[in-house]
Amino acid sequence: MYVLFNETISQNRRNGARGGRAFARNLRLRKWLAPPPSPAALAEPAPETAHEASLLLDRQFPWLVGAFAPRRRRVSPPVSPEAPTGADSVQSVNAPQGYSAGIGGVLG
Repeated sequence: MYVLFNETISQNRRNGARGGRAFARNLRLRKWLAPPPSPAALAEPAPETAHEASLLLDRQFPWLVGAFAPRRRRVSPPVSPEAPTGADSVQSVNAPQGYSAGIGGVLG
């Protein structure tokens, strides 16, 4: 197919559609003429899963069982009821020592 610059857009689209139909037709013919796959190629065993491989490694190297298991994170201590919460805690953290936080962040 040749794309000519002196053709209109609709003519170019029509030519492109012709090429697409020809490609699809040839693809269907190639699939139809191809020999069927051999039965031996279809009867492959299922690949080994990650879990099966992990179990095999655990049997081969028992001293490494659980070596890469996620560890528990340290739990933070509970917050005491006397600790400031919400906006009070933010103002007390942001306020400089010896000053009180004013309105709008201006020190008063």
